[in-house]
Amino acid sequence: MVLDALDEADPENVKLFRELIQRELLPGCFIVFTSRHEAGSNIRPYTDTLFEIIGFTRTYAKCFIGKYLQQSEDLAKTLIAKLRFKNLKELTRNPLNPLLLCVFFEDLNGVLPNSRTELYIEIVRFVLRRSEKKKWLVN
Repeated sequence: MVLDALDEADPENVKLFRELIQRELLPGCFIVFTSRHEAGSNIRPYTDTLFEIIGFTRTYAKCFIGKYLQQSEDLAKTLIAKLRFKNLKELTRNPLNPLLLCVFFEDLNGVLPNSRTELYIEIVRFVLRRSEKKKWLVN
């Protein structure tokens, strides 16, 4: 059983989750809970195993960007260089963000948003463009 986003659960259900974790309910069942670090601390003493996602290092992010953009090595080098000088380098810690940065960098022909806000605006624009293309294909 997988229960995702324990930190976002209704507080009334936390007692039920503790009973599940302590194997008072469903004793033979393996249960995986996901939670943000802070919210999971109150159930941690009752767990058998703890996994923590620590994110990408700069080295992993560079490697990912290089592999994703391997058909366009110059584009990969340019993106990596731009990330050093823009205030977006902290975004590369989350593994999803280097993918988004690569997709947008390709889609925007080597232009990179200057801030998170601009990146999120580009995400919305990208989704809208994609949706519009699909709409044309369907109609």
